[in-house]
Amino acid sequence: IEKAGEVVINGCNNTASITGGTTTNSHYNAGVLAWAQSTNTVALSNCSSTADINSPGSSNGGLVGATNTNVTTFTMDNCYCTGSVAGNNNIGGLVGNLQSGGHIKNSYFKGAKINSVGSTVGGIVGGSYTNLVQNCYVETDIAIGASNSGGVVGQVHANCTSLKVDKCYFKGTIVNSTANSNCIGGVVGRINIASGMPEVTRCWSEGSIIVKAKNIGGVVGYVVRTTVDTVYS
Repeated sequence: IEKAGEVVINGCNNTASITGGTTTNSHYNAGVLAWAQSTNTVALSNCSSTADINSPGSSNGGLVGATNTNVTTFTMDNCYCTGSVAGNNNIGGLVGNLQSGGHIKNSYFKGAKINSVGSTVGGIVGGSYTNLVQNCYVETDIAIGASNSGGVVGQVHANCTSLKVDKCYFKGTIVNSTANSNCIGGVVGRINIASGMPEVTRCWSEGSIIVKAKNIGGVVGYVVRTTVDTVYS
């Protein structure tokens, strides 16, 4: 979707497996919306995918591949995915690389595995500018190849203006065999925003993090400035 005003996607369900190309340039693969740029707002609600998304490229997600920074606001509400998601960098159970402010609420990824050979992987969203991730959960195993990955949110981009991760949990195993990786968290992998005071509240993780890496946390792997309150692992 390009150069549109308000984009509303409601009640759409994908049941067909999607296999991207054969090279690492095979980007933007997803069950509902592959790529959005230069739009005002993008709103997804009551959408789902029950099939597998598999590509060696980056920015793959169960429902949304990526948005760019020209998208003003992105919202997702009451959505889920139960198929597997695989790729390289910026891989998310629901959204691969979200470069838009907004929120993801009341949504989940459950069942099949998330598998990445690269970095920035999250059970809900891989790379994110999103202001709010609330009342979301992930129940699956995640295999990662590199850094900045978490059970719910992988990496929060440095230019994000605000962030709150609230009432979210991850239940499963995160595995990484790459010794030079870092910033792995049970809920959020890395928060490195340049301003504001992000919050991680009322969140928890249950399972195992088995990695050859540094900066590992049961809830958050690495933070610069963050309020962490009422959490456990």
